Amino acid sequence: MLVGAALLVLLSPAVHAMIVQGHSPIVLLVKDPNGNEFGCLGTSPLTCTSTASSDFINQIASEGPSYTFPGDPACAKTDCPIITITNPIPGTWTVYYFSTLTSGSASTYITVTQCTNHNSGSPCIMIDVVGSPTDPVPLSPGSSGSSPFVFPLPTPSVPEFPLGLLLAIGLLAPALIFLGKVQRSRRAKPS
Repeated sequence: MLVGAALLVLLSPAVHAMIVQGHSPIVLLVKDPNGNEFGCLGTSPLTCTSTASSDFINQIASEGPSYTFPGDPACAKTDCPIITITNPIPGTWTVYYFSTLTSGSASTYITVTQCTNHNSGSPCIMIDVVGSPTDPVPLSPGSSGSSPFVFPLPTPSVPEFPLGLLLAIGLLAPALIFLGKVQRSRRAKPS
C-alpha cells in the first residue's frame, strides 16, 4: 500500500502554482472556475489594504491563496499587488482589477505566471492577461476591468518547421542530385 502511494506521487503530474501580479496602482480579485473569489472586492470607497479589510474576500482557502499588498516588505523589489495560489483548480479563471488612484491617471498591466511546485527544472510560464509592459491599460480614479484566462497556462511549443524543413531537404536532396545527373547525361548524348 505504501509503495503504491509513493509510485502514485512520483508518477502524477506536477502541481503548478499560479501567481497573478498587478503592476500598480490597482488591487486584484480572482475568481476560480467554480465562481469562488479571492482578493479585494473593489467596493467604493476602496479600503482594501489587508486581508482583514471588510472588502477582502477569501472563498478559496483550500487552494492555498495569499495576497501581497503594496507596502508589504515583499513588494520592495517587485510591483504589487500579487496573488499567489499554491493549488489552483484547473479551468477558466477571471482576474478583476480596481484602480486605487484618487486623482490623476496612470497605467497598469497584469501577468499570470505558472511555476511547478517542486524543483523539476521546468521553467515558469508567464502570460499577459491585461495589457502588457509595452502596451499598458490606462487607469483613472474608479476605473476597473477584468479578463478571463485558462489555467494551467498553455505550454509554449517548440516550432517544428525547422526540423521538418531539414528532413525535407535531407530526403529531397538525393533525388534532386540524381535528376540533375540524368538531365546532364541526356544533354551530353548526341542525337
